[in-house]
Amino acid sequence: MRMSRLALVLMSLVMAAVLAACSGTDPKIYQSTASQAQANRQGKGRYFDFNDILVPSGMTLMREQSVLFKVGDMKAGVIMFSDNVDADSVFNFFQESMAKDAWTLMGSNKYPTMSLFYAKPGKTCVIHIKRGMFTTDVAIWVSPTL
Repeated sequence: MRMSRLALVLMSLVMAAVLAACSGTDPKIYQSTASQAQANRQGKGRYFDFNDILVPSGMTLMREQSVLFKVGDMKAGVIMFSDNVDADSVFNFFQESMAKDAWTLMGSNKYPTMSLFYAKPGKTCVIHIKRGMFTTDVAIWVSPTL
């Protein structure tokens, strides 16, 4: 899967923010695992590594393409998902569910790829949705606010 320039720039910014926030500490890298503590919200999705970001049902976690950092109570990184789901419905799902989890939509774009930019006190989130011929790929970047 080739990443677009926008995706590379956004990922670089997120990783720079994570590294800046972690300077002076020894970050630990954790393999992404599904959170057992969070229940599905009416069967529409489930929480993975971030307990305030609901992921649509049907999306498959791409562990080999995901990176999660944890320092103290702070988690940051990128988790990747892919599956045969409609990109527009994924976009709409995140708009609805992120608001319910107290995220503020800061901006978005829909073409050629879809991106949603969110913030809440202490952290930011970028959700990148890419339509493929047979699959939709989702990248969720989370970083602390600098």
